[in-house]
Amino acid sequence: MDISLVANEFFELSLIAIGHFKFDNDIEESQKKDFVNANAPAIMFPYVRAFITTLTSNLGSVTMPIILPTQFFNGELEEFSRADSE
Repeated sequence: MDISLVANEFFELSLIAIGHFKFDNDIEESQKKDFVNANAPAIMFPYVRAFITTLTSNLGSVTMPIILPTQFFNGELEEFSRADSE
């Protein structure tokens, strides 16, 4: 999961979150693909979201805390942009 946030003239945050998931040998490739595109990001996203909120809330008067909107992952992964959530 790769997330970039920019608050002009204050900070730029680039975050790469890596999750390690293990599959049983008898799982089909289509199930693995579904997991990677929907379940894995859904499991990881709340941790990334909480990290960003905590980090930005500790910046004091630099910026208001940034709270990423809840995301639903139900298909091929696509790039997330702030405009998508408004």
